Amino acid sequence: MTKIAKDILNSKATNAQSKPFGQGKRAFWGVINPSHYLPGTSSNKGTVFIVDPANYDAGTMFVPSNGLQHYNNLR
Repeated sequence: MTKIAKDILNSKATNAQSKPFGQGKRAFWGVINPSHYLPGTSSNKGTVFIVDPANYDAGTMFVPSNGLQHYNNLR
């Protein structure tokens, strides 16, 4: 997952975007072909990555079921 997050942060993902997201967080979005990271996988749904410097784990990353719409609705 670290490699996927780095590629999104470095805008190597298709449709890479980022925006401020409440209380010092930053949200990132990108579509990355996971077969590059996990051979045999093929989903291109997109990934949300949230950097949260106030949290001990520094954030989260997940593939939302409603894709880019989920990212767009983050406030």
